[in-house]
Amino acid sequence: MGSLQVYHYTNFSKVGGILGKFQGEESGLTPRTYIGQAFGPAREKPATFALLETAPHSWIHNEHFPLTWKNLVHNLDILDNGKLLLEISVDPQEDDAFVGDRSHIEGVRYSDNSNIPERYRHKNLKEGERMFMESAIPLKEYLERQKRGEVSYSLPEVLIFNNIPADRIRVSESQPLIEDDLTKLHNEDRRHLVELILRGFVTPELAAWRRNYESTHGLLERSSGPESLG
Repeated sequence: MGSLQVYHYTNFSKVGGILGKFQGEESGLTPRTYIGQAFGPAREKPATFALLETAPHSWIHNEHFPLTWKNLVHNLDILDNGKLLLEISVDPQEDDAFVGDRSHIEGVRYSDNSNIPERYRHKNLKEGERMFMESAIPLKEYLERQKRGEVSYSLPEVLIFNNIPADRIRVSESQPLIEDDLTKLHNEDRRHLVELILRGFVTPELAAWRRNYESTHGLLERSSGPESLG
């Protein structure tokens, strides 16, 4: 099995540094977010979190955890408008990459757990984090078992424990959350997002996505006339 793509959402505030656009600053993705807050080993293990798909159906339309995707998207808004999708090239043989079932943690966060499967109902967050960590299996193994129908995670989440250099990260040509924001945002908020797309740190990297988007929806900045897409 060669390298494969996993998907990491960030925002315009961080992407310039990740892609190495600022001289003298650390680039790439370094594990910085700890897996948990209550279970000891989870509090000591930072990871980079990613997804197996650009817009995973199991997250967006999960009947048991309907708020999880909305909360993830909301958290990306904290620093800046614009939820930017990056593709990470992962080598399942060489990288320290796993897949865990986030549902073990999410099951604790829902006050009404009557619609949550029994296997995800844990007595407290510490137990949920422990079970999440125990569910994590190597990415290569997960994909092989998934093909054979031997594994079924409700909210599969990729955990990468080693650094990923900038040359293995690129801005995706698929940007579902940006497109969603362009539809939902209005007035100054939408203008700010358009400005980030047209003149932000990753304007050249968004050219392919923008070309496809504008072929269907028209120019992002209609008032400025035709623009070069690079």
